[in-house]
Amino acid sequence: MKIINWQFVETWTNRLLYLAVFLLFFATYNNRAIGVKYTGYGLAMICILILLWLNPKEIRSKLKDRTLAWLVALVSINAVAILQVDPEYQLQSLEHFRKGLIQAALFAVAISLAVNSVDRVKQVGMALGFASLCITSYCIAEIVDSPIANALVNAPTSYRYYGFRYIFYFPFLWMLIQQASHWKQAAWITLVSVQLVLVAFSGFRGAWLAAIVMIALWAFFFRTKKMIVLVGVMLVLALGAAVFSSDYTFAKLNQTDTGKRWDGAWRASIDMIKDRPLFGHGFGSQVFQRENDRLADNNPDWAIGKGLTGPHSIYLDVAFSAGIPALLILLTIFGYIFRRIWWVIKTTQNQRLRSFAIATLCSFVGFYVVLGALESLRWELLGMFVGLAMSISNISQMVDSKAAAA
Repeated sequence: MKIINWQFVETWTNRLLYLAVFLLFFATYNNRAIGVKYTGYGLAMICILILLWLNPKEIRSKLKDRTLAWLVALVSINAVAILQVDPEYQLQSLEHFRKGLIQAALFAVAISLAVNSVDRVKQVGMALGFASLCITSYCIAEIVDSPIANALVNAPTSYRYYGFRYIFYFPFLWMLIQQASHWKQAAWITLVSVQLVLVAFSGFRGAWLAAIVMIALWAFFFRTKKMIVLVGVMLVLALGAAVFSSDYTFAKLNQTDTGKRWDGAWRASIDMIKDRPLFGHGFGSQVFQRENDRLADNNPDWAIGKGLTGPHSIYLDVAFSAGIPALLILLTIFGYIFRRIWWVIKTTQNQRLRSFAIATLCSFVGFYVVLGALESLRWELLGMFVGLAMSISNISQMVDSKAAAA
């Protein structure tokens, strides 16, 4: 007689780890939303490593996936780039590398294991909605606790960085609005409205542009006037309220290259990339600033000069770090993500999966393709998008094959 049913233990361990991975959709992206600064990352790594350890056969099959293979190639070429960094900067580079690209690769595999059915897709949607609510609550609490009077209007830079997070979640909230009914639908609409107001008052123009592109994509796929008009009107009202009540937002609306991206960050980045186009300079903000400061005096046309810590673009970021080959790999990954999700959207008969695929594609295009062109974004979410693209296409194949067999 067996004292312990190991199969039962393994099954439930996997289920709990799947739940943990769902929660990581927000815990790893902004772990301060749950009141901790580093614990979220530690828990994320532990849960994912156990999940991978319990599923060796599935991992081996996932490693054959082309999208994941290109992500591994991007991680590897950046790892090689770190070897050329001066010893005094290698520890910082390794820390950035671990927090960014290593976690991106682990997230990609873990998510593709955890999100393996239409029911799990539903659970992920709810986890993302809950994540967005937590981050919004944390942002509001920060504004309320600010010592500055009327911090929403008078201290926009104190919460401006939350715009990066809202952009990622917006399309998933729209999906929940479409699928919910009555008070739940009203709750999600309220959450979107609050987030749009926060983004509008923050003066974060990159987020405005990304939101507009997302709305346009959503309109292209669904062609539902009610949803498009609803979200569009909320965005216009939020921006209107911000422009008329905040001098900061009004000034942002009238400014063009305020961050001196082209004459400053982008020009400097491109010039530095030209110096080492094949191998790059190494990974991390300290490496970038050191190289920028070293060359700034000899380049008076760089508008920002010394002190620049990043290129304000993920495309230039990866090219600076590991060269033009790494940029081509990144664009290849983007192409695979887009193609796989697009294929599911056009072919699947399962409406829940199709809606989730559309939300994922809108989030990916708005966050990485549009906002990524203007900001140096975190890399963990690239792994999440790779994992979701793999999961969505695999689930679609299973669903469609079962439908054909029936």
